[in-house]
Amino acid sequence: MSRICCIFVAFCLFPYLRIIPLHLDAQPNAMLLSVPIIFVLGKRNVPKEIAFILFVLVFAICIFILSNFSLIGLRSLANYISLFLISYATYLSLVRLDGIPYKLFCYSVYIWFIVGAIQFFISPSFGGLLTLRGDEGSMSHGRGVSSLAAEPTYYGMICIFLFIINYLNFRGLKRYRLLSVLIFLQLIFSKSTTCILFLGLSLGVYGIYLIFKSRNRILVASSIVVGLVVANYAIKFYIDCQNSRLSSVLDVLYNNPENFLLMDRSVNLRFMHSFFPVKGFFDNLGFPHGLASFNEYLVPLSQEPNWNILLPYSYKEEFRINSAIGGILFELGIFAIPFFIVLYKCLRKLSLLGFNGVLCGIVLISMMLNNMPFSQAILPFIIGNLIYLYRLNTTAETL
Repeated sequence: MSRICCIFVAFCLFPYLRIIPLHLDAQPNAMLLSVPIIFVLGKRNVPKEIAFILFVLVFAICIFILSNFSLIGLRSLANYISLFLISYATYLSLVRLDGIPYKLFCYSVYIWFIVGAIQFFISPSFGGLLTLRGDEGSMSHGRGVSSLAAEPTYYGMICIFLFIINYLNFRGLKRYRLLSVLIFLQLIFSKSTTCILFLGLSLGVYGIYLIFKSRNRILVASSIVVGLVVANYAIKFYIDCQNSRLSSVLDVLYNNPENFLLMDRSVNLRFMHSFFPVKGFFDNLGFPHGLASFNEYLVPLSQEPNWNILLPYSYKEEFRINSAIGGILFELGIFAIPFFIVLYKCLRKLSLLGFNGVLCGIVLISMMLNNMPFSQAILPFIIGNLIYLYRLNTTAETL
């Protein structure tokens, strides 16, 4: 069973490998393998945190039956099935393996790096047959490479998740710095505009947190101001010297910020799936909108003068939400609260153990606001890993 658990962990670290010929970016390999793991290793005494996530799935099933019993709704429901199955199987696998196998993680980072480096320096289409869209190539359009991900943006998000996994699980080991450098270089390979902007936003939020949290607020604020000045000149230098997707986005953001959200379809769609689901949660006072009903919210909103300018593209076709945080808030409303309780408990415990749980939480939430649903196995894998680390360091309750 240990070998099956190792294969499951590998599938979570490589969520886009196309073993089954399905027309999906995120492949269901890990979710399919999670079923026998839960069947064999699952026990009656379910960890309380896993039970909370099961409650979320039960609420999602009820809302699915009552609101939108359709094929599109079923695809949205698959997000919550993936969240529960992979999170629970991750917890069980890590208990069985005594944590993420270090060699497996190291080799995973090496493989991501080698494929990304070959694509970046030699052949952009290298290894493309292993993923759905990996052989399309993107460097000719000023974007980075995708390595073994479906596209450069997903590659960048994988790098950020690998950073988090490396930091939380292997901070004291000898290859920690080497792995961190390799992951950082891969983030450069990806040239992911979205990831860099969301990371910048995360660091900005974290800086504000530090100002209010720190006792020496003046020193912290001064350091942040100096950092912003340096970053400002560095970004301007990058805009002048580079001709890439990132430099184009930064140029618009700097010189015509009023046009940023409308500069192209990609930027607008990512904003649409990040902002409007959260807005819809508050507009509906926390009541669920139902599964696969995003367009029903957007269509009347597009008739309002204050909002229609932000919806210039095909919002009528946006049934499903490509954002984990936006989707769970919009579709389930207050019934998503158990998920956030689990996330908060785990990160708070890690903070008490000396980890920077606040920064990890801010970055994780920012990535979940991005184009990252729960169907991408590495995200519920991280949730399961957080639960494992939480229970490893505390006497937690079971049901």
